[in-house]
Amino acid sequence: PPDVDKFRLASDDIVVSRAGSVGLSALLQDPPPSVFASYLMRIRPGSTVSPRYPSRFLQSPGFVYQISPGTTRIPFPTITAPKFAAVPVPRCLRWAWWWPS
Repeated sequence: PPDVDKFRLASDDIVVSRAGSVGLSALLQDPPPSVFASYLMRIRPGSTVSPRYPSRFLQSPGFVYQISPGTTRIPFPTITAPKFAAVPVPRCLRWAWWWPS
């Protein structure tokens, strides 16, 4: 792409599979110089959000339950970015970070 920096992965980016293993996600820390593939969605949390919160939410049974109806199965499971963006994210309470993982 002409603007590679726009697609470059960085620490605290979250990548989410949108095809095949829909919803599988990872929080990146010090990734090698790379860009994300077309079958992934990248989430770059804002400066006021700890990237751990959306990362943990994306791995929760509640998230998986919410995206299941939005996936199509032709020829394999996929989800579109608009359907993914429509999933409500619960508000994080500060004390929740004290809870053991």
